[in-house]
Amino acid sequence: MKVLKTMHTFYTDHIYVEAYSRYYGWTPDGERAEIWRNLDTLVTQLDDLGIKYETLRNALCPRQDKREACLMFNSFVLSEKYGNYAYGASKFIVPALPGKLNTAIHHGDLITWGYQGVLDYLACAYPYLDLDGVTSSSQVYCVHLSNLSPGTLSAIDAQLKRAPGYIGVVDTTLQSPLKNMLSGTITAELVKVGSTYISSHYEELEAKTGEYEGNWELGDARLVSVYDLLFGQYLAYKIQQSSDGVFSRNEALMLTSLDAGYGGASTPEVAVSITDDKFNYLTQAKGVNLKNMGLDGITADALCALVLERIRGHYIYGLRLLDNGDLLCSTLIEVERAGRTSYRAEIGLRLEPDESRFCITTFY
Repeated sequence: MKVLKTMHTFYTDHIYVEAYSRYYGWTPDGERAEIWRNLDTLVTQLDDLGIKYETLRNALCPRQDKREACLMFNSFVLSEKYGNYAYGASKFIVPALPGKLNTAIHHGDLITWGYQGVLDYLACAYPYLDLDGVTSSSQVYCVHLSNLSPGTLSAIDAQLKRAPGYIGVVDTTLQSPLKNMLSGTITAELVKVGSTYISSHYEELEAKTGEYEGNWELGDARLVSVYDLLFGQYLAYKIQQSSDGVFSRNEALMLTSLDAGYGGASTPEVAVSITDDKFNYLTQAKGVNLKNMGLDGITADALCALVLERIRGHYIYGLRLLDNGDLLCSTLIEVERAGRTSYRAEIGLRLEPDESRFCITTFY
């Protein structure tokens, strides 16, 4: 089967599709067509810039064998020395990133309710962080990176220890209260593809070279930028957030990108299933994997429930349209294991639009 189109990720928190849909009165089919048409525009622009969309996959899709991390800085210390604390932090972060690394970069202040409670949580959960002089969580400047090997993460941390105001690094690969906070407070800033940094710009739809509207110091790197709409929808890495079990308009749009039928439902309902034959095959063929995951003995219903929670959090990626009409995607689930680190299992899914159902096809 041939893959007609691939969408690494689709960030539904971007307001464009919903706002335009309401203004122009689009049908669900119209929404879906616009979602994929915008992606085609981005892919063409990147190609003209010498960047293949496929090369962004590892930066934009979570991977089992790679880490996510949050670098933390005391913004007051950096402001005193550099004026702009984001600029000051970037002077140390950018040189610490390996030249060939592809990564998605988010940044922002840890602005949440209950500032002191958040600091107490950070001090308790991550006692190695240097929080001396930090009186509010909003004083913590966060930079989130994707697609890091353990060695790369350690090397970045080691280099940043000489940076003024460096608080420390937190591995955010697995779900945590901190990761939930980050997903709702920091924003996508850049995508690094080797020696090139992709950013966003306003006003003009055309891509640009040699321009960057942000405040990071990027040195001699090659700079390109694309329209904010395209960057915000397709180049923003999803920092996983725990689902509250209720679909929002954003979740509906995520599903609409796969099948227009979801856009017509006021309260989208979706199910996850696995056939008896497929479940029996996978549990036999992947018995060792299941044991490593801590899932030996799991039932089909329990596996489906884990996947459904991720879909409700619109944590799906690697969307693929095949020439036979199938719609494929993937998600990651986390499984707690007694006395060991939680296991992240990648689940392959096929959407059956007529039944609003995701069928589990494989897992790793």
